[in-house]
Amino acid sequence: MLHFEVQKKQGQRADYGPSVVKPMQFPSFVLVFNDDWNDYSYCTWFALFYFDEDGQRHFVEELKLLKRGVENTFEALPQSWNGQLDDDFCSLGIESSYYAKLYSLFSGTTIIDDLLTNLRDCAYNQNIYEDFIEDDGFKTSLLREDSSEQAVLEATFLLSGKDKTAAYSFGLHFAPDYLKGAYTDWDVRLLYDAPPFMRAVGLIGNNGVGKTQMLKMLIKTSSPTCRLPSHFRCSEVAWLSVQRRLTDMTS
Repeated sequence: MLHFEVQKKQGQRADYGPSVVKPMQFPSFVLVFNDDWNDYSYCTWFALFYFDEDGQRHFVEELKLLKRGVENTFEALPQSWNGQLDDDFCSLGIESSYYAKLYSLFSGTTIIDDLLTNLRDCAYNQNIYEDFIEDDGFKTSLLREDSSEQAVLEATFLLSGKDKTAAYSFGLHFAPDYLKGAYTDWDVRLLYDAPPFMRAVGLIGNNGVGKTQMLKMLIKTSSPTCRLPSHFRCSEVAWLSVQRRLTDMTS
């Protein structure tokens, strides 16, 4: 069972080595509270350090940790604990590098699964994400930065050692039940370096050919290893209106 301790930072930056005091036991994870920052009154920012069985310090990365209905998470945490936080807690890496560092430090062990389960990480467990998505503190603090939205999408790929660019691509074989013999293979490859507002895919077709059914199938069959990020939006374009415009341009 993993051991956790919580401290306030000892220096100006929570992510610097001198900001953390050695824990009471080894191995141990130490959450260092960044006490001079808030997201519109929500204080959720921590730096995570790992002290191995020999007492050697390893900086993991920074994360945000929220307790439902509480503005200051530090005040809601015990100074130390073993195992999993209760269901009112939710955490998320501030950037994708949090999950890449976990893989770098702990791949091949059970520590990654245990740590993210104990801290109730919402990128690791989609059910936690869905449970907190309407929570004000979650939206205001944990999802405040674009990098956090990016971390939600890329975490599963990074934790398994996969190329994170694969998180922005997907394929779908669509064969509607109501039209025998008809099918289409939809292969989408979005540029990783493109900003979210430039990642757009158009789905065009005649009325009744199955555009909506295809989108529903995509969402229904998605999983924690292949799901649409929240900045994706789907909209239909009526093929007839496009056809008229093309006709006007060529006539």
